[in-house]
Amino acid sequence: MYMSRGTHINSGEECAIYSRPDVIRVLWLPDQGGQEVVLQEGLEGEGQWFVAAPESSVWVVRRDFWDEESDESTEEVVARGSMAEAVDHLVARLLVSE
Repeated sequence: MYMSRGTHINSGEECAIYSRPDVIRVLWLPDQGGQEVVLQEGLEGEGQWFVAAPESSVWVVRRDFWDEESDESTEEVVARGSMAEAVDHLVARLLVSE
């Protein structure tokens, strides 16, 4: 796994970027104060992505697909009590072998 610094895919803010060389999975983890964690699976324009963000008093992880013409809609995957728990869920997806 590689870690680098860069710009968050959605917010443009500084963040840590984790990627795996063996599969196309990239995790954007914002610095302090960031409100959105993104995991991309697959190439841009293909595959899917997961966004963890606060909603009311919990962090919700939602899945969406790059293909906007897909019949698949955004779906809630899991709700967690804190940002740390949501990040744990996304890191587990990043690390899983297929």
